[in-house]
Amino acid sequence: MSTSPTSRRDPADALAALRPAVTLALLMGLTWLTFQATDPSFGDGRLAIFVGFGLLSASASGAVAAAVGLPRITGFIVIGILAGPSLLGLLPAPAVSDLQLIDDFAMALIAMLAGGELQLESLRPHAKTIGLATLAVTAVVWMGVAASVLAVSPLVPFLGALPFAATVAVALLLGVWAANSSPDLTVAVIEERRAQGPLTEVILGVTIVKDVVVIVLFALVLALVTPLLDPAQPFSASALGTLAGHIGGSLALGAAMGWVFSQYLGGEGKDARSPFATFLFAYLMIVLVDQLGLELLLTGVAAGFVIENLSPAGER
Repeated sequence: MSTSPTSRRDPADALAALRPAVTLALLMGLTWLTFQATDPSFGDGRLAIFVGFGLLSASASGAVAAAVGLPRITGFIVIGILAGPSLLGLLPAPAVSDLQLIDDFAMALIAMLAGGELQLESLRPHAKTIGLATLAVTAVVWMGVAASVLAVSPLVPFLGALPFAATVAVALLLGVWAANSSPDLTVAVIEERRAQGPLTEVILGVTIVKDVVVIVLFALVLALVTPLLDPAQPFSASALGTLAGHIGGSLALGAAMGWVFSQYLGGEGKDARSPFATFLFAYLMIVLVDQLGLELLLTGVAAGFVIENLSPAGER
C-alpha cells in the first residue's frame, strides 16, 4: 500500500520548524541564565536585553508558527504569554511598561496601514454589508456575553455578592468589552497572507468600524450604568460630550496629520522618501496623542485613510 505524496511529511518541513524552535529554547534559557547571574538593578543594560530578547524571540517564534502553517503573529502572541509576567516571568511587569513605546510604535504604524486599506472605491459597494454585519456581530456578542454573565453570576463570588442592578451593569460592560475586535491583528494576518478580494475587504471594514462602534458603546454604557454601580454618582451628560470630543479629536488630528504627511510624500512623480520619515511621523503622532489624551488607534486609522484616499501619495 503506497502513501500519496501529499500525505507524506517532508523532512525539510519538520526541520524548518525544529531549527527556530531550538533557537527559541536556547534564547529563553540564555536570557534566564543572564538574569540569574547579574544584579537585577543594572538599569539600562537590563532594558537593552529585554528589547533584544523581544525582537529575537519574536523572529524565532514567528518562524515556528509559519513552519506549521499559522500566521507569524500567532507565534508573537504565544511567546509573549509564555515569557510575560503571568507565566515564566522573563519579561516582568516593569519591563513590559518600559517597552510600551515599542508597542505604541507598532500600533501607530499598523493603524495607519489599516486606514490605508480602507479604499473608498473598493469599500463603497460593500458599505451596506459592512454596516449590517457590524451591527449584527456587535449586538449578538454583546447580548450573548451579557446573558451568559447573568446566568453564571450566582456561581461567581464577587458577582453573587452584588445587588441585581449592579450585576446587570457589570454584565453589560463585559458584553461590550467582549464585542471588541483587533484591527492590528486583522491587518497583520491579511498582510502576511496577502489576502485580497471582497471577503477580505468586508472583514477589514467590519473590524475597523466595529472597533469605533465598541469604543463609543463602552463609554456610553459606562456613563449609563454608573448609577447602578454606585448610587452616589448620578448620570452625567458631560461624559457624552467628553466622549464626542475624544473620538472627534482623534479623527480630526489623524486626518490633519495624514494630509500634512501626504504633502511631504508628494505625488507619483516625486522621489521616494526615506522610511525614517514614516517612523518620525509615527513618533510625532504618538507624542501628540499622549499629550492631548486621544485614541492612538483612531488617529492612525484616520491618517492612513486620508493618505490613501485623499492624496496623490496613497499607493506609495
